[in-house]
Amino acid sequence: MKKPAITLALLVVFKLASAQRWNTSPQYGTNSSTAVIDALGRPIAATDITKMNGTSEIYNEWIPGQVTLENGENYKNLFLKFDPKENLLTFVYDKKDAPQKFKDNVRVFTLNAGTERVFANGFPKFDGSNTQTYYEIIAGGKTMLLEHHRQYLKSVRDENRALTIGEYTALKHYYVFKDQKMSKTKLDRNAILAALADKSAEVSAYADKEHLKYDNEEDVKKIFDYYNKL
Repeated sequence: MKKPAITLALLVVFKLASAQRWNTSPQYGTNSSTAVIDALGRPIAATDITKMNGTSEIYNEWIPGQVTLENGENYKNLFLKFDPKENLLTFVYDKKDAPQKFKDNVRVFTLNAGTERVFANGFPKFDGSNTQTYYEIIAGGKTMLLEHHRQYLKSVRDENRALTIGEYTALKHYYVFKDQKMSKTKLDRNAILAALADKSAEVSAYADKEHLKYDNEEDVKKIFDYYNKL
């Protein structure tokens, strides 16, 4: 069986002109069949929610971004929103426009919200996700550190117990993609060194020398970047 190939193309700089091939019919969020569950996986009936606070999107506002389609075509000058609960990416040309979905599969997209954040799909099925699931690329290279943003809806009663209020809770799940295989990890010393076991002595010495913390995402990115240079 041919394994999916993820290359450094995930980190390309997008340089081509504005997009042309889009599906303009569906409104944002209307195509979801995802069950509403809480953080323990228990279903919450939509009829039980009388008021919603917050959103399941990573950013509430439209963010400048660029995309690479599965066929390799690159487009920029878009405004993007990403809803990890629905695994749904939408776009507009102008922030006043109605949201649109992409006609073709987007393999990589970048959100430019002060700092550049790169997301990609095409990874093997793992831990309840499939090849269409988008992960944020925390560290790229031969061994990748990926983050899966999961949004859970919790319900709480207001102080007068008159309303059931829905609130989204974001949870981060970390994965390592190495040798075309996925494995789950977490931000602590033992888990990171186990994921990078073939060079754990060098990695540990580097982290100690640079005073890097294993529970800090930026520091762990530096650790993976160092590992990928060994």
